[in-house]
Amino acid sequence: MSSTGALGSLACALLSPDQVREAVRALRQGMTRPFNLNFFCHTMEAPDAAAIQKWKSFLGPHYDRLGIDIESVGESRLRLPFNDDMCTVVEEIRPEVVSFHFGLPNPDLVERLKRQGIKILSSATSVREAKWLVSRGCDAIIAQGFEAGGHRGMFLETNIGTQLGLFALLPQVGDAVSVPVIAAGGIADARGIVAALALGASGVQLGTAYLFCPEANVSPLYRRALEQAADKGTALSNLFSGRPPEAFSTGIFRNQDRCPTRLLLSPTQQRSLHPCVPLPSGRVRWTTCSCGLVRRQDLQSQCQRISSLGSLQQTYLGSCTRDQARDALRMPTTSRRLAVLLRIVE
Repeated sequence: MSSTGALGSLACALLSPDQVREAVRALRQGMTRPFNLNFFCHTMEAPDAAAIQKWKSFLGPHYDRLGIDIESVGESRLRLPFNDDMCTVVEEIRPEVVSFHFGLPNPDLVERLKRQGIKILSSATSVREAKWLVSRGCDAIIAQGFEAGGHRGMFLETNIGTQLGLFALLPQVGDAVSVPVIAAGGIADARGIVAALALGASGVQLGTAYLFCPEANVSPLYRRALEQAADKGTALSNLFSGRPPEAFSTGIFRNQDRCPTRLLLSPTQQRSLHPCVPLPSGRVRWTTCSCGLVRRQDLQSQCQRISSLGSLQQTYLGSCTRDQARDALRMPTTSRRLAVLLRIVE
């Protein structure tokens, strides 16, 4: 992604410090552009014996259906929070950007990163979370709408029923903070980008839009699920980890929409569910509700398609001031108004 001109992001929650170091070494062998490392900063909860038994009782029928002994579940990789050891590796690597999910890590760790000149991003699902992040040193806010794939970045909010869609959340966050705001959630083509920029975003974050690219490391089964997904092909569920991510609505997710007990990103829950997920290696496949907009193209072509704004690129303005932009907002022609906004962002 970074080699195309975008800011590519490497998900690190499932990687050890050594694996992060090796992955970055491989990245830098192939390109010299900036990139982002993304980490979780949740609190690992250790459930008591009663909670573990309740979880196993819930999963028991699914294990029986698959002919698997629930007590035979082996070790698997866990999503671990950002800690001192990982911070030491990131200080050594010195990526241009580090982003977080579920708030921010300990303030001492944030300060260590900022001393290295690293820009800090994090996801906010409400104005309250956005203000909290800015007050603790975030350089930019990722406004994560309800439509976004993967885990919800909620850390102050707890009620999934009050979560806003991106285009309701985005202008409110933009009005509330003084740092750049990045729009995330359901954007898969130029139409979504134009809308996000018009609502005040300084940039957009896309993920599902690139899953059909041959460069994407996805299994044939996952790719087939993407191809077959309709506008109702995904759902929010906290079954996999206790947090509410958006993923394909298949198998166990159709039969039970909520976790039987509150186990937030716990080892028991992450490991126990793996054999019940109908995808290779028990991996849950996160995706957004916009997967129906995805096109089958190589990475370079996909980037060009997404960034192309058709006739908007040919419009009259070579440059403009913010005063001119305000005047343009009064223009009756939508394409001319958006052209001004796009020029400002550039």
